[in-house]
Amino acid sequence: MAHDIKHLLDEAKQGVVYFSLGTNVKSTLLSKKRMDLLLSALSELPYKVLWKVEIDDMDNIPSNVEIRKWLPQQDILRHPNVKLFITQGGLQSIDEALNSTVPMLIIPFFGDQHFNAHKIAHSGAGLALNFHDFTKEEILEKIHTLILDPT
Repeated sequence: MAHDIKHLLDEAKQGVVYFSLGTNVKSTLLSKKRMDLLLSALSELPYKVLWKVEIDDMDNIPSNVEIRKWLPQQDILRHPNVKLFITQGGLQSIDEALNSTVPMLIIPFFGDQHFNAHKIAHSGAGLALNFHDFTKEEILEKIHTLILDPT
């Protein structure tokens, strides 16, 4: 793992939210309105947010959000300061999160991701969010539930 990422994870004493939509779901699928909603919600978190996103010209990036085009997902998920994984719900991402015992907030887009999100929510390992119509309050509530609820 790159030294700067390890340092960021080590120093995030309140915890880290790791956010990645994987390799097949591009963040450009999110409308500006959805992106602004996400950034607004993330800005209210007391946690550091590491977000793998391939957009070069994002505006209004909150001070607690670190944007990178690529991140070593398995290494990040294994770090003890990681409290939550926001993911698209691809099978490999789910497997890596389960192996690292990191709860998931799944935002499914297509294919098996909807089924996977349902299975994870039913199992208690995470919650799902509909990317077409989520609210700021909903995303914050689900993040807080997943991080603070010991189950």
